[in-house]
Amino acid sequence: MAEKKPLRLTDLMRQVMFDISKGRGGYHGCNGRSEYGGRNGTLAGLKQRGLLDHREELTEAGQAWIAKEQLKKG
Repeated sequence: MAEKKPLRLTDLMRQVMFDISKGRGGYHGCNGRSEYGGRNGTLAGLKQRGLLDHREELTEAGQAWIAKEQLKKG
């Protein structure tokens, strides 16, 4: 069986994941129309990767990703 590739996330995707995990929401820190528009694409990418559901909440995979990242930070 082929080994599963690790998820590749942009810095903004990573930040949004941590913001959502802390209850701040996916649009935390946005300032201005263009940032909100760009954030829509970021959220869509996270949904496509299975990390967020249709309500923009963490899925089981998203929660596992957060836990793994927190272990890395120590």
